Amino acid sequence: MDNGELESTVDQLINLGRANETSQMLDARLHAAVESVGATAPNLRQGNLGVGDWARDTVTKMKKAAHAEICDEKAGKVKEKYLSLLDKGTSKEAIAWLSSSISAVLVALNLGPLAVSTVVVYLAIWILKMGLNSWCSISAMHS
Repeated sequence: MDNGELESTVDQLINLGRANETSQMLDARLHAAVESVGATAPNLRQGNLGVGDWARDTVTKMKKAAHAEICDEKAGKVKEKYLSLLDKGTSKEAIAWLSSSISAVLVALNLGPLAVSTVVVYLAIWILKMGLNSWCSISAMHS
């Protein structure tokens, strides 16, 4: 995924009002985006899990990995390198910057095929909508 594709997706989703949706709606959209990728890339799925079960487990894995990247889990707060996002809300700049970081996390998890713009942007918006301070104050197991 290149920066142009990422920017285009951020623009499209902002124009569609996705940054104003509830965290529950964004979570549902994230799951649907992961299911869509999983349906077209069956080599991603392990074992006999159906696409829905696989997507649920994969989204959980993605959220835990993003939490470990963004949050100081021992202190229960946002890591220093992400502090600048705290006052940016769900702005285009914050969504794009966080999406780039999430993309790198997915590649590190060997989930590179999921590092498509829609998946990473929905996850970034969901995290920002949850609120970085709030999200980092809870355990990754509950995110």
